[in-house]
Amino acid sequence: MPARKNTVSKGNRFSGFPPDLFRFIDDLSKKNNQKWFHQNYDRYQNSLVIPAKQFVVSIGEFVALLNPQFETQPKFNKTLMRISRDARFAKGKPYRDFFLIGFHRWKWDSELFVYFDTNGMEIGIFINNKKKQNEPGLRKVVASGESILFDVCDEYGIGRQYSISELGKEIEQKSMRFDVRKHSSYLRDLPLIIISKYYSKTAAVRLKDRVVGEAIKHFSTLYPLWILSESPQPEKELKKHGEKLGPVRIVT
Repeated sequence: MPARKNTVSKGNRFSGFPPDLFRFIDDLSKKNNQKWFHQNYDRYQNSLVIPAKQFVVSIGEFVALLNPQFETQPKFNKTLMRISRDARFAKGKPYRDFFLIGFHRWKWDSELFVYFDTNGMEIGIFINNKKKQNEPGLRKVVASGESILFDVCDEYGIGRQYSISELGKEIEQKSMRFDVRKHSSYLRDLPLIIISKYYSKTAAVRLKDRVVGEAIKHFSTLYPLWILSESPQPEKELKKHGEKLGPVRIVT
């Protein structure tokens, strides 16, 4: 297939994720082969890639404010996960039946994300809890005493509006309503953790360009968990975050 040029400029303003984004993912999950994908390549670009890049451009300045080390370039392997699987390791279906926008420093770093699949959209945080003994991490935070974790969740309102799941070969939801005092053992024991807010397909589409504001609220709220997971000086970084943004409480 010939290469197709695709650019996103500041003039291409993000106006929301279109309904066909979810239809495309649903169709792809049922017709997951190269022939179908090539026939629907323009849909892939117009319904997924271009809106995702516009979204990244729209929210990039805020993400850089949270953490200047986070990738904010609207490119694959930077903020966008490729929908094609690596043929060297993947068996069976050549394409993923989901689409991911993520903000992180490097591959497998804990990250803030927006995720789409056939069911809807999620905005949240992925926490890589697989740490070496001398590295920071939530396991260490919980093991050394839960008070700072409880204080952060209380201050920023990180609670029942989010679900908590374990990422393995599949995503296994542990609870639809996260409660740090009930679920701190998950933060200690699970190697790969997802804490996220779910939106139905209809709700995601109806948000239009306001999905940027939704993501900013959730990223602001959840970023302190990233600090606890990744910073060698969490108290110092939490203070800086509070001075920059302060708690962004979400009413549910």
